[in-house]
Amino acid sequence: MKVGLINTYSTYNIGDYAIYSALQKMLIPHTVNAVFTDNSPYTISGINYVSQLPESDCYVSVGGDIFNNPRQYLITRQFLKNLRQLVSSPKRTILFGQSIPRSCCGLSFFLLCQVLRQISAVVVRDQESHQRLRRAGINSVLSYDTVFVLRRDELADSEAAQRFNRMQLDNDNCVLISLRGFDSLYAYDNSSFINQIIQLCEGLIKAGKQPVLLIQADASINDSDTFMAQTIQSQVDGLPSINAFQHSKRVTHSQFLQSVICHAGMVVAVRYHTAVLALAGGKVPYNLYYSNKGKDLCDRLNIPGADIHEFDPDAELQVILSTHNKAFDSKALAHQVTEDFNTALSSVHH
Repeated sequence: MKVGLINTYSTYNIGDYAIYSALQKMLIPHTVNAVFTDNSPYTISGINYVSQLPESDCYVSVGGDIFNNPRQYLITRQFLKNLRQLVSSPKRTILFGQSIPRSCCGLSFFLLCQVLRQISAVVVRDQESHQRLRRAGINSVLSYDTVFVLRRDELADSEAAQRFNRMQLDNDNCVLISLRGFDSLYAYDNSSFINQIIQLCEGLIKAGKQPVLLIQADASINDSDTFMAQTIQSQVDGLPSINAFQHSKRVTHSQFLQSVICHAGMVVAVRYHTAVLALAGGKVPYNLYYSNKGKDLCDRLNIPGADIHEFDPDAELQVILSTHNKAFDSKALAHQVTEDFNTALSSVHH
């Protein structure tokens, strides 16, 4: 079978890169094609990068928050482009592992629902999205994020350990903190966020722990962790960072990122896929969420965390420290995601 991935975002965000890798894993032995607008997209074994998708037996609208519509009373061009991809061959199209962001409301949500009624299957990854779609009469299925099917890689584990050793970091004592910038897609004040992370780092250092910043996205000005990391590092002396894009060619970005996350004693996951990769790798993170998809991990999986808007670094310090090397069994979630994906795939009318 020939499968086309539609509504792709970027391979320069390792969370999204991990989604495409997980889809490819579940689509073996089918032929998988995708279009990326990255200047030089990072390779994912088993996915052919093409300038235009060929006629396919099935189209999979990839997971993520692709239906963000930050212009409240208008519809963005990107939003319309994503809708057009969904509706170009509706009976051969499934939407999988999606969240419907809160910015998709009013007219944009109405238009999205009109399109979703026409496609073969709709599978979402969080309860809020599921309930919104159900109330709108969409027969959606509630599952989990696609990335839950990814397992730890031994070679990547070894490279992560070497990275920590090279940086002279005691992994057991490390608290890895992922970062993200906020904009009209996810409304929050960047300076408030930076101050919260600085306060958290200072509290961790006082508690004898080693905070380490994590860089896992460099897709655009609005989706780059580097600027955030540099700003925080300018305020906290000697604060190290790990760039998950930098590793040997023997492992992939998502494998290395997952191993780095799971190698640290504790993880504060601001980015959603930091939390998912930790859980998929068998580790409980502290989940510092900013949207419905992140909140869902706390609600349904009962993991510790807080809404970024209400986060008090000093008050939450002991909760973060209590996650030290706490294990999580993700086998049932991986099984459910695989089952839900295969069921959705089987609904396609060739």
